[in-house]
Amino acid sequence: HFIEAGGVRLHYLDYGTTALTPMLCLHGGAVNAHWFDFVAGGFTDRYHVRALDQRGHGDSAWAEQPDYSYERYAADVTEIVEKLDLRDFVMVGHSMGGLVSLMIARDHADVVERVVVADVPAYFSVLINPFASPKSMASLAEHSRRNYLDKSKTQLEDDLRRGAETMDRVAIVGGG
Repeated sequence: HFIEAGGVRLHYLDYGTTALTPMLCLHGGAVNAHWFDFVAGGFTDRYHVRALDQRGHGDSAWAEQPDYSYERYAADVTEIVEKLDLRDFVMVGHSMGGLVSLMIARDHADVVERVVVADVPAYFSVLINPFASPKSMASLAEHSRRNYLDKSKTQLEDDLRRGAETMDRVAIVGGG
């Protein structure tokens, strides 16, 4: 199957039965949607499993204007979630796909029911923190000053509660 997101034609595999709870699988950086061929069958009795070839991977197209940031991957997935009308679904992500899954869960808690990630290095948590997604260490320093030091205790508690609500629905397997 093919679907367009972010101006790029993306490919996804569909392993499932439409009446079941949706599951969207996101692969890591050096692989493609077929990464899930070995495990999808173990879920198809309970889930409608789909696996996406993210931009520049597998049978998906490359972007004419190269943009392979985590933010762009997450924007693609957000658009796909909307186009496929996924609600109360499970995200499964490996490595890079795990980071993208966590970003989606953070930003779209209203539609993501559960998240399972494997092999997501803990030091990348800056990408998924509930406050922002800085692109460099310099912006991280400015971000920290602005979002932690300059906030009131109530604002920080609200931010931490939002992050905790996201993490309450996450299972992390492995990690670097």
